[in-house]
Parts: sequence; structure tokens; C-alpha cells
Amino acid sequence: MLSNQMPSCSSAENSRLPENQTRGGGAADSPLKPFDAVPRIHVPSPAVFADYVRRGRPVVITGAMDDWPARYWSPQYFKSAYGDRLIPVAPIRDRMVVYGAEFGVGFEQIRFGEWLDGLLAGAPPSSYAMLHVAEVLPELEADLRRPAFCPRAPWWQTRFWMSPADTGSPMHQDLPDNLLAQIVGRKRIILIPARDSWRMYRYSMTSHLPQYSRVDAERPDLARFPRFARARQMVVEIGPGDLLYLPRLWWHQVRSLDFSVSVNQWWATGWRYALVRLAVAYQRARRIRW
Repeated sequence: MLSNQMPSCSSAENSRLPENQTRGGGAADSPLKPFDAVPRIHVPSPAVFADYVRRGRPVVITGAMDDWPARYWSPQYFKSAYGDRLIPVAPIRDRMVVYGAEFGVGFEQIRFGEWLDGLLAGAPPSSYAMLHVAEVLPELEADLRRPAFCPRAPWWQTRFWMSPADTGSPMHQDLPDNLLAQIVGRKRIILIPARDSWRMYRYSMTSHLPQYSRVDAERPDLARFPRFARARQMVVEIGPGDLLYLPRLWWHQVRSLDFSVSVNQWWATGWRYALVRLAVAYQRARRIRW
């Protein structure tokens, strides 16, 4: 497997799991709250999946990607097929995507082949490839499938993620429902339910990160963010072939444990469709990139 050829994150040296101790002088009697484990199920019926969506409960789904041509993606394939394409990448610093309230995520443009050259030579790039498939590499849609258990939706969007091992992205939430499809490598995701949003210290709505938290859930500073100590958390690891359903508005912070390729599929129905369209228009008007 490709993931065995790429550098991985050492569990002893590099792991950054949420800590049950305070940092920066926080109160020792304010431990981070555990939450239920994320269930794993085989391909569900539409009715079973709809129940998870209705209850807003995350779930890992296995077996749903067995017929996806994307399962055979590799750096070599991308270099051969799309090496001359310009793609957006987000710089990485201290194993985390660079972001800020004043500018959002600081994207740069690079040729895909150039980005992949370092990876293939054993020198992982210092950036995270993340792109909207329809806008940058629409051909990739042919390698993906919309799961039969998902509802028919008037709004559907796919995003592509490729990162070196041990790369993190910050805690944030998404307005639409979300399926995260893990294609190569493993990812660890910290999940916090929407009802704990008041504990998440969101950036200002006038910032360029209105859906992001100021808390690093892997290394929380409970002196600065004491309410976060009571946030209920799930920690789940997904690997090749796993689909993780992320309910709308749930907070999540993600780390690639290995060289990783993922796609996520967002969708919105009913009145949320109109709300998502308004949110997208707001982001474009303010030139918010994430």
C-alpha cells in the first residue's frame, strides 16, 4: 500500500492527543471531558443513515468505498495525470496549517508536480494541498461516488486534501453535513458537539475565521480558555476505506498521522440549503478562504 511507502507519525514522539492536564496555569480540577466512542457500522440503509443525521451523531462507515476508483490514487498517478496543474496549498508551521484572524488561511499556488516531487524524494513539502474539486481538478469527480444511503441534495460540494505525515488543521465547524472519505493513510479527528459551541471561543464573525475556534484541542491552554475544559470530546481514527459522517456544526480538529489523501463531501437540504448558499455568498463577498 502507498501509505506504507510514506513517512508516518511516530505515536511515541509525535502524537499530540488531547491532554487531561492543564496548561498555562489552568485549574487542576478542570479535566477535559470524555465523550462516547464513535460507532463503526457497515454500509447502512438510507433509513439507518437518516437516523444518524436526524440525531446529529457521528459514525464511521466501512465498505462504502469499495467500488471507488479513487482507492487506487497515488502520488505517482497525480504527478502523471495532473503534474502541470496549479493547485492551492496552505503553508505549514510547527506541524499545523498557518492561519490567522486577519487573513484566514494563507494559500499559495504551486504546480502539483512540484509539490509531489519533494514528497516522492522523501522530503515532504511544507504545505498542505487543499482544493475545491469542481474548481481545480473536476476530473477527480469521476473517481468518486455519492453513497446510495445519502439523501438527494440540491447542494453538494467536494473538497480534496493531501498532506504530509503529522500535519494538523485547526478546530473549526462546517454549516453543511459532511462525509470525510479517507483514501490513503490515517487521520485522527477530535470531535466536539455543536451544543458545546459556547465553550469553543470562536473567532469573531467579522474576522476571516468566523467558523474557527481559538482553542488548539491537542494542546489546550485552559488558563486562557477555561470553558473548554468542560467540552465533551470524541477522538476517532480513520484509515483507508473509512467514511466518517460529521454532523453539521460539529467542531472538529484533524491530524494526518501518515501521508494522507482524503476527500470530503458536503451536502445541504431543505432550509439549510438556503442558509448554506447565503454563507457561501458571504464568504465570497468578504474573500474568506479556508
